[in-house]
Amino acid sequence: MLSGPALVAESVRVDDPGDLLELLPAGAEPATFLADPAHGVEIAAVGVAAEVRAEGAARFADAARAARALLARVERHGPGPGPILVGGFAFEHAAPRDPAWRAFPALRLVLPARLWMRRGGSTWAIRVRSAAPGDTDGAGSEDAAGATASTADDERGILPDRDRNAPALPDHDRLRWIDAAERAIADIRVGRLRKVVLARARRLPLGGDADATACAVVRHLRDGRPECLTFWVRRGGASFVGSSPELLARVDGGRIEAVALAGSARRPGARDADEAAARALLASAKNRAEHAFVAADVGAALAEVCTRVTAPVAPAVRAYPEAFHLATPFAGVLGPDAGVLEAVAALHPTSAVCGVPRAEALASIGALERCERGWYAGGVGWVGPAGAGTFAVALRAGLLRPGAATLYAGAGLVAHSEPAAEYDETEAKMSVMTAALTAASTATAAPPLPSTPRGVPTAAPESVPAAAPAPAARRAAPARPVGERPAAVVPAGATGEAPR
Repeated sequence: MLSGPALVAESVRVDDPGDLLELLPAGAEPATFLADPAHGVEIAAVGVAAEVRAEGAARFADAARAARALLARVERHGPGPGPILVGGFAFEHAAPRDPAWRAFPALRLVLPARLWMRRGGSTWAIRVRSAAPGDTDGAGSEDAAGATASTADDERGILPDRDRNAPALPDHDRLRWIDAAERAIADIRVGRLRKVVLARARRLPLGGDADATACAVVRHLRDGRPECLTFWVRRGGASFVGSSPELLARVDGGRIEAVALAGSARRPGARDADEAAARALLASAKNRAEHAFVAADVGAALAEVCTRVTAPVAPAVRAYPEAFHLATPFAGVLGPDAGVLEAVAALHPTSAVCGVPRAEALASIGALERCERGWYAGGVGWVGPAGAGTFAVALRAGLLRPGAATLYAGAGLVAHSEPAAEYDETEAKMSVMTAALTAASTATAAPPLPSTPRGVPTAAPESVPAAAPAPAARRAAPARPVGERPAAVVPAGATGEAPR
């Protein structure tokens, strides 16, 4: 049982304050900003009333219990949505070892001292304080086991076993990553694994005020990528920022949404070329097979926590400024006592950011990647009472610190992958952040490409060949039914990579 004083949340509806980014005091920590324009949600949070931290293989289950207990301690005063926890988690279940990530542990969810939330056309201001007489903001924090912990960042003092995030000249970086990719593909071809996702990092010099740059980057991403979830988590002098196209889980009222995003094509930019690229993506047997594999994986994961799951038979094209992706949306009804963190536990890491089989892919990632992912390819989002909340996979992202910005991207590798082409795919993904950094430094940027250009198909044509049968999924078949459509409705495609 969690210890600590009772908390009071005072909420009030406020007139539209304008850009919520402007409400975050410069340099204030911890601070979190989340923007999901497609769903009309924007959150700005600062300070700590309490927090939940967890690590290890059971971190999501531990955090779910701790989050429920923490929110149960909060006495609500006033109308509105009530208090929420904001934060995220690392790709791996252990805390990152690179000192650059020291303020970003395996999982950290903060109950902010002050929060503004815009949702459904209304804006709410929420202040959380201790109920104890004389106490002010900052009531302490809890780890997932219930022990009281300091809200100050830990100083781990652990150096990585190699300088994995060291900068490299572009040619060296390319050759080094391609060499790692070739080794991974060789392992795939001899049957040691079927797919692995290898990430890379690029360190760039960052001049001026890192905090002001981060704010400008986030504004550029939010305004230019309204179909994505844009995020900014600032702590320990570092800012983790990005704009993710990939929803991990959204839960509201016991219902869940998730998306399988796999199979991609770079956008040429011109209208006619865009339309041709989208049609070619839908007609590509390779991309359809890759997508079917990830869709089956997501469906199997949701079946672990849902009593019913539905999905369309075929994927549709989703357009983002840098690429087209095949997407299959899932909807489900969660089982008793399941919330967004239980869903995240079942889904993460999806085959879109890890590989198959999972254990072998993780081992390959550990051996071949020269960067530590930290929170990249982990998740960012929020969780509220009754397990409601939203988490996105932390993609198209970078870690900004005084003097340096480290950008991350990855590509999935299968037996027939071409390493040079896969490297170019990571370059296209990194272009999201490099463009945002350029815009932040020059205060000018080209207008984004339209999200859905006229003439781009949104459903697969009848003539697209069905995906090949899949190898065994990473999970056993669910014991209970998977809704109106059995697993065959989302066909298990052949092993393939997915967009990161």
